[in-house]
Amino acid sequence: MSTKKNDRFLKFITDAGAAVWPKLNKARRFDKKLNKSVDDPVNGKFEIDLALEGTAADALKAKITAFAEKQGLDVEEVKNWPWAAEKVKDDNGKVTKTGRTLFKFKAHATNLDGTPKRIAHWDAQAKPLSSSFVLTGGSTVKVSGFAKAFKELGGGVSLSVDAVQVLKYVEQEVRNPGFGVEEGYAGADDADEDGSSPFETQDDGEAPSNSTDF
Repeated sequence: MSTKKNDRFLKFITDAGAAVWPKLNKARRFDKKLNKSVDDPVNGKFEIDLALEGTAADALKAKITAFAEKQGLDVEEVKNWPWAAEKVKDDNGKVTKTGRTLFKFKAHATNLDGTPKRIAHWDAQAKPLSSSFVLTGGSTVKVSGFAKAFKELGGGVSLSVDAVQVLKYVEQEVRNPGFGVEEGYAGADDADEDGSSPFETQDDGEAPSNSTDF
């Protein structure tokens, strides 16, 4: 895991972990009236939980805790850490811990200037993936993100996602309603992005000036 610090942010790229419930292709929010999550390119958020375990989880916790302390928080009294033990419920309703830790990342739908934000996706060769790419749960990823400390509501640290690198992709399950193979069009996915990968140089960079993730 690499890090870069300035006065307000801790920038880092995580170790590889499992993507849990990623919502990174479109910003979404929960609509109470409809009782479901809906697309919202203005007030929505991008979200991903990253599951880490063992030394990788401990190392990221330690980095975030040390950053919070340098920001003036009493780490013994902090109420809002951006991680939680992963738990699962079996068919009988019994809840058990998996041994993994979920680190919760979010990002606002827009930048400070009101322009839409997009969470960049990169492949294992640090090449950009298509804007139509949809990250699936269970895929192995690294997250490029930022941490910021806050003193409200008992104090804590929030994590923002800036980009993800997909090291292993779990194919999205699509149920065929019964179509057979026919002669004709065959789709293909082509990358349509260009730019500098945050995963090519993992120990450089500052928090963007238009970041509104915290």
